[in-house]
Amino acid sequence: MSSIGKRSLRLPASPVEGQAKRRRTAASQPMTADVNSANVGPPSPFPQPTSAGFTPKIPFQHLPQMPAQQQAAVPFHAQDAGRAHPSRSWTSSPALRMGSCSLDEMLLTMPHGLASAELGRRKDDLRYEIDYQERNPPVLPPSRVKDLPPKPFIPEFHKFPEGISDHERLEIESRNNTIAAEHQKIDRQRNNQAAKKSRQARLEALNNTRVLLNEKTAECAWFRMKVLALGGNTADWNNVPAGVKTRLVKEIDGRVKTVEMEVADVKKREEAKKRADRNRRRAEVKKDEESQLSQSSQ
Repeated sequence: MSSIGKRSLRLPASPVEGQAKRRRTAASQPMTADVNSANVGPPSPFPQPTSAGFTPKIPFQHLPQMPAQQQAAVPFHAQDAGRAHPSRSWTSSPALRMGSCSLDEMLLTMPHGLASAELGRRKDDLRYEIDYQERNPPVLPPSRVKDLPPKPFIPEFHKFPEGISDHERLEIESRNNTIAAEHQKIDRQRNNQAAKKSRQARLEALNNTRVLLNEKTAECAWFRMKVLALGGNTADWNNVPAGVKTRLVKEIDGRVKTVEMEVADVKKREEAKKRADRNRRRAEVKKDEESQLSQSSQ
């Protein structure tokens, strides 16, 4: 028989030697099985990294981009998915500002990687919203409290001509006293009317402030729930620096005061025009009285 195909291993010299060899082989197999069993598990849909410096070809979606050596050590939190550092995965817009505060300072940034058309559309919408808010500050509506009625015309005091008798002087004094009493009566009435109007205007402003606050609170609550429905986090407002919040409040307050000053100036001009009209009519009445007096004296 040819030697081809025969075993090249040395055969045991005796049955005892063969049993000892089999025992040594069996003793070494459990160790190998234990090592292999440690890697047994459900198949993973993702390729397993073979070294600590593994870098995936496609970045993980919805995760802040971290250095490669930290990706395996950082747990995933859904709420942190939208809070990446602006310089890493968000687009800043320093030209878009609300008063002295930029959107970056207010932590309002747009995701990085948007198409140019979508990025331009969002910036246009933000500009429109910024302009709209600047034109429409939270100002109370115009007061509906009625103005005071015009002051009635009261004859002027009579002068004492020279060379009059005592009887004529007494008559003129009596007329002037009647006119003075009428002045006092009308002044008291107008003072009471002015106090009532001031009280009504104060209560109206307080009520309108409550209505405006309720409306803005409802609007804010709706937007907060919309943020949550879109997967955002309403606690982001708490992350805005306190100094930025103060500047925003001052900006709103300045806009409100500017509008209120404009409204006050318009009202002053209207009142000045009303006073001029009353003075002109009063002068006409006085002229008519003097004309009638001169005709009666003739």
